[in-house]
Amino acid sequence: MGLPFESGDLPITEKDIRACCDAYRLPRTENEEIAIAKEHRSNLVFGGLDWAMSSDESTSSYTKMGIFAYYNGKLKLIHAEQFSGTIGTDPDLRLRRIVELIERYNVTVLGCDYGMGYNENQRLKKVYPNRVITFHYYGSSTGTVRTKYDPQGEKYALPKTPSINEFIRDLKARRFVFPEWSDERAKQHLQDYMRVTREVNDKTRTIQFQKTGTDDFLQVSNYANMARRMYFGGEMVEDAPGKAAASGWHDDGIYGL
Repeated sequence: MGLPFESGDLPITEKDIRACCDAYRLPRTENEEIAIAKEHRSNLVFGGLDWAMSSDESTSSYTKMGIFAYYNGKLKLIHAEQFSGTIGTDPDLRLRRIVELIERYNVTVLGCDYGMGYNENQRLKKVYPNRVITFHYYGSSTGTVRTKYDPQGEKYALPKTPSINEFIRDLKARRFVFPEWSDERAKQHLQDYMRVTREVNDKTRTIQFQKTGTDDFLQVSNYANMARRMYFGGEMVEDAPGKAAASGWHDDGIYGL
């Protein structure tokens, strides 16, 4: 990527996020959800889902979901949700809500975390076999984003550091649109972006991201961004299943990959 940095730097700052903010707010009621979904009915919609399988409500990590409408070459955050309380610990209630959101916003592709959510992803795939894809991070910290399909695990192996670097690049290029910074509901999620530092491993001379707190929504956003990039053919995918190759995915011409 060629991004200059010092070890321990904050790759995403409040200034970066606020530069992407626009004059709108996330929906707070069912009627507001329906209204914003209707507003973006003609757009492609991409989602990200990061699972947290702990039933301990004292944990600071929760299952989170983000939904982004794609227009003018940008991803606009139109819904963000943290599954806590009863819905956070009851897998059936949680799955029902996720399905409701996929239907309401007509999500085109939902990118999900593989590691913590294998069983839940399988249940989702039974409902949406062509709309749900799973990503499993692996440790590559250099080079370009290269994903490889694993037919046994029904997942895409995704290099963690390069993919997050791509997300950072896209955010800094203002290819995201976020609600106004005064929207506390949105800020609750967007602040996750600032809870990572970028470090250099002195032994291996590789780049790593280290959490300084809960970074769940950064992962959510990365999965949604990668789902969008893969939909448009922006990734070099090895051994992808035939049904994906036949899905009409094509290059959006924005990234020159």
